[in-house]
Amino acid sequence: MSTESENKSQFHQIEERCQNANIEIIRVNKEDIDKGFWIKIKSGEGIIQIPIFGESKAELLLQDDIHFEKISGINGYHAYYSIEHKYIEAMLECEYGGMPLGHYSLYERSIKPKLNNQEENSRIVIKIKNDQYHNIKLSVGISSPTFSVLETLREYIFQGQRIDYTTIRIEQVEISSHEEALEILDKFSASLLFELTYITGLPILLAARTEYSRNIEFLSENKHELSIARQYDKEPMSLYLYASTASIMPLVQYLAYYQVVEFYFPKFKKEEAVNIINQTLENPLFDTDRYTQMQNLINKLNPLIAKNEYANEIYALRATIKNCVQPEEIKSFLEEREERKKFFNSYNKWKDITDKPSPLREQGDIVNDTANRIYAIRCKIVHTKNTESINSDSTNNETKFILPFSEESQKLGYDIELVQFIARKVLIACSKHLYI
Repeated sequence: MSTESENKSQFHQIEERCQNANIEIIRVNKEDIDKGFWIKIKSGEGIIQIPIFGESKAELLLQDDIHFEKISGINGYHAYYSIEHKYIEAMLECEYGGMPLGHYSLYERSIKPKLNNQEENSRIVIKIKNDQYHNIKLSVGISSPTFSVLETLREYIFQGQRIDYTTIRIEQVEISSHEEALEILDKFSASLLFELTYITGLPILLAARTEYSRNIEFLSENKHELSIARQYDKEPMSLYLYASTASIMPLVQYLAYYQVVEFYFPKFKKEEAVNIINQTLENPLFDTDRYTQMQNLINKLNPLIAKNEYANEIYALRATIKNCVQPEEIKSFLEEREERKKFFNSYNKWKDITDKPSPLREQGDIVNDTANRIYAIRCKIVHTKNTESINSDSTNNETKFILPFSEESQKLGYDIELVQFIARKVLIACSKHLYI
């Protein structure tokens, strides 16, 4: 005789477990739970949505050793923690030669063979040489069933079976909050990844969970006819292609796209200076014998020829964008995807990245605001102090650097999209007809 739980559909069983654990779900169809839903797992101040569509996904989540009610996510990473079960688990990944190395193969092929381990097991325990942490168990290896299932369900292409990943796991650790879990993960992972990178010779990192796709461009599904008619300068094109391979290193990616634009600074500084001179001399009221008028002309040219790096570069960036991209094109790009538009319209989403105003602000100068924002972020990445006020409404809060693996670096997604868009438009504007 079947039990009451066996009579319920798998979707109803999952919904009931979520209700008992006060976990919110979003049904696709309010009347029919079997149409599927999203499970909303807390992750700091945000959420991680786990899609449950189709019986195979529901069956995967209902396996006996999957305790999804007991965990929370960690902001910025493919990572989870459990206060009740006292553990933190985070995915590792590696990008080598432009190709991502992930899933279980990173451990099996690159990490495990390099470690002195006698046992043929799925995880290797790492010694912690500090008596203060003698109770804590640190390991690296194949992900736990709960971690594997949750990440498998979040994969864009579901193959119908569980995928295993390479993770670090910190067990027997007291956790009271998301902030504490993040702090513990950062401290232990920094030490472990330093050693793993040295031993394997590979750039192994915590897998970042960002609110934008690693595939920066969301292209339509329409088929395109491929043809070429233009040629591009070798140096900036090399930087552009390099940036496209650096998806797990947002700071490197941002700077590479910026350098594409920077390559053309001398060209457009010169053109801007010539335009200023021509416009001034063509004015019939301009008198070359009047000191004040000549001084005004010099003042207009000074930002483009000054030796001061800040004045020189920000004006060169503005000139380059102004000559290569129409304001309407920038606005259209920022608003073409709803998620991107919401990001640039919400100061709270990017206040840790820069305090420069959004290019979408009302009554703003979209070209200047775009240049100011791009340059301010560039300065915070390279740790320069050239962050003096660019405009009168700056709050002069541009002193905090953006460091690798920081929470700020994981928020750069839409700004990387913006600087990539500008870099692409500059490349196109400066291209020439193809010839041999």
